[in-house]
Amino acid sequence: MNDLVETMRFEGNEDGRKFEVVSRKLDGLCARRSSKHVIRDKFFQLKQDGKSVDQFVMELRKQVKDCQFGDLKDDLMLYVLIRGVDNERMRRRLFKTENLDLPKAIRMCQSMEAMADDLQCLAGKKAEASEDNAQLMARGVRSARGSTILQGFGSSAHLVEEENVIPTGSDEEVLMIAVEKVGKKLLAQVPFRVSGCTQVIVCQLDTAALCNILSLSDHRKLGSLPIKESRTTLTMYDGTVRKSLGRCRVQVHNRQEKPMWLEFELLETKHPTLLSLDTCLNLQLLSYEAESVCMAEATQSLTKETILKDYKDLFSGIGARPGVYDIDLDDSVPPVQNRPRRIPHTMRAAVQEKLQTMEKDGWIAKVDTPTEWISNLTAMWKADKAQVRVCLDPRT
Repeated sequence: MNDLVETMRFEGNEDGRKFEVVSRKLDGLCARRSSKHVIRDKFFQLKQDGKSVDQFVMELRKQVKDCQFGDLKDDLMLYVLIRGVDNERMRRRLFKTENLDLPKAIRMCQSMEAMADDLQCLAGKKAEASEDNAQLMARGVRSARGSTILQGFGSSAHLVEEENVIPTGSDEEVLMIAVEKVGKKLLAQVPFRVSGCTQVIVCQLDTAALCNILSLSDHRKLGSLPIKESRTTLTMYDGTVRKSLGRCRVQVHNRQEKPMWLEFELLETKHPTLLSLDTCLNLQLLSYEAESVCMAEATQSLTKETILKDYKDLFSGIGARPGVYDIDLDDSVPPVQNRPRRIPHTMRAAVQEKLQTMEKDGWIAKVDTPTEWISNLTAMWKADKAQVRVCLDPRT
C-alpha cells in the first residue's frame, strides 16, 4: 500500500498529505472499469422477472444511461422491453402493433397490466355473489317472426365496480382489448366511446352467440345512450323467455384502434355484457383456423342395389388377402382341448350346411387327426333368422 501511495501523482493544488485527497486517488485506482460492450450485454439481458411494468421501465432507463447508444437509445429500449416482458400475450400484441414506439409500448403494457389486475379482482368477487348464480347466457334469441338470432351457452360473470373513463385525446388514447380466461369464462375489457369519452366495460365472449346483449347496468355507465324500440324476445339458457328492453348502437375500437359501431339488445340482468361470435371476430378478440374438407356431391341416391352394383368387387369372394400368414404361438402357454358343446336341434341343419359351405369355399379345413388345440364352436342366428353365424369362442 505504501508503494502505491508513493507512486501517486498529484496535480496542481492537490495536497498529498491529506487523507481525503489520497482516499479519492485510491478510489480512482481501485474502481472497476467496465467495457461498454459488457454494459450493453447486461442491458440486453434484462427481464421483467415479476416486477411491475413501471419498475421494469425504470430499470431500463437506469441501465441505458451507460450504454452510449446515442440516437438509438429509445429503439433499443423498446426492443428490450418487448423481449423482457413476462406476459407472452402482451409480447405478441406488441410485436403485431404497427408504428410502435417506446411511449406507446409503455402505455400498452401499463394498460394490460391494470386490466389483468382488474380481472383478478373480478374473479375474487365471484364468491361474494348471491343471486348471480342463475345461468344467463342465451340458448336462443328469437325474433317476433320466430327466427333464431342467438345461440349460446350458459355461464355467469360479474362486473368490475370501479369507473374507468378515459377522456379523448389523453395519454391513454392507446386502448388495447385483452382477453383473459377467468374460470370457464372469457372476459375482455372493451372501450366503448360515448360523447367524446371512453368507458371501459367488462364483456363476456360467447362464440355461440349471434347477437350482442348489453346489460342495463352497463347502459347506465355509458350515460346518455339513445334506445330504440325492439321486438326481439330472448330465450335464456334455462328456457325462460324475456323481452328485450330496446336496441342501441355503441362505438368501440378494435386492436387497430379503428372505430366500429356495434348493435346491442338491452336486457335487465346482473350479468355482464355479451359479445357475439361475429363481434369477437371483427374486434379480433378471437381467431379460428378453417380446415379444408373435401365434399362429394352424390349424383344419384345411394341404395343397396346401387352400392352392390358400383362396388361389386368388394362383395364377391371370401375376402382372402394374397400370401400366407403365419401365426406364432407362445410355447409357454399350455394347449387347451375343450369338449364340444351341444347345438340346439333347431340350428343343427343350418350349422351343418354352413360348415360345409365354409369348407368348400376354403375358409376352414376338416381335421381327422388329434390336435393340441380344440376350441368351442359357437353358433347364433343372424338378424333375418334365416342364416346362422358360426365362430369360435375366444374366451376358451
